[in-house]
Amino acid sequence: MNLEQFVQKNRASFDSETPPAFVWENVEKNLPRKRIRMYRVLRMAAAVLLILGLGIVIGRFAGQPAKTELALSDISNEYAELENFYTQKINQKISLLKDREQDEKALVDIKELEQEFETLKRELNATNAKDEQIIQAMIGNYRTKIDILERVLNRTNYSTKLKENESSI
Repeated sequence: MNLEQFVQKNRASFDSETPPAFVWENVEKNLPRKRIRMYRVLRMAAAVLLILGLGIVIGRFAGQPAKTELALSDISNEYAELENFYTQKINQKISLLKDREQDEKALVDIKELEQEFETLKRELNATNAKDEQIIQAMIGNYRTKIDILERVLNRTNYSTKLKENESSI
């Protein structure tokens, strides 16, 4: 006789036995605790994940200033060098012009070019730095500023020399 046949033949004697009451009481006492512990663990894990997620999001956005517009330096190292060169040259010439305090119109023109440059930056941002025409227009804007400043400085140098020559005569 195999085990399966033995179990089927004696099934009634197996089912008649029940465990003592204290065994069921212990099972009932442990079940809710395990569930409560599991819920506590799940709630704590969810809270930790939520805090970590918020920390990552806040850290990512709070740690960096909001950058709404691209600059030439964001596109490539070559453009970064160009931008740095032109910016330094323009600032140098503006400081020379301000020292002389002679031509306010040139500074107004430079401010207008700055506004145009900001518009170009927004357009560059809209195209994700993929429009070479906008990049060239930005570089042209730098060159135009330098040309204006050089003309004004040359004119003021010329007028200063004329005044010096007249006073020496």
